[in-house]
Amino acid sequence: MKKLLILGTLIASVFLSNAQTNPPPAVTNAPIVSGPVTNIIDFISSGGSNWMVAPYGIISSDGEKYGGGIALAYRLTDFVVPVLRIDYYDQEIWMPSASIQLQAPITLSGKVRVTPFAFAGVATPLSDPEHDRPVEGIFGVGAAVGLSKHFSLVADVEVWTGFEAEQIRFGVVYKF
Repeated sequence: MKKLLILGTLIASVFLSNAQTNPPPAVTNAPIVSGPVTNIIDFISSGGSNWMVAPYGIISSDGEKYGGGIALAYRLTDFVVPVLRIDYYDQEIWMPSASIQLQAPITLSGKVRVTPFAFAGVATPLSDPEHDRPVEGIFGVGAAVGLSKHFSLVADVEVWTGFEAEQIRFGVVYKF
């Protein structure tokens, strides 16, 4: 009887028990690279952000000086945009500047997005050690016209505290 009971228990345990199973490893999207590189890749691949970049041309209102530059901007809200720029003007890398832009985007005829703006900021000369002021004030007005979701044309007129002629800037804005 003991043998029959042991045999029955053994058979029951074989049929009623579950064997240990190891599930297949979960597929993860664990990054191969981590840290700042991952942040940059995430930023670029996200397809939308508040960052903007704008290459532009510059000409003085008297037509005597010209150049170009690049701006990096971050849209805090639809109405406030801080901007950093570096200019190549009159054949010199000239002045980095920082400004705050106040704007009022409007849509005309339900299709064309126009953004008039005004800004104020400061700049400091790099290439002119004899410049009598370490900081210049910048004041300007302009507008951007949207061409697509990511591209706009932009133009402005600026007055700098240490210079006679105004600067006229024109360029293309790319919105990430």
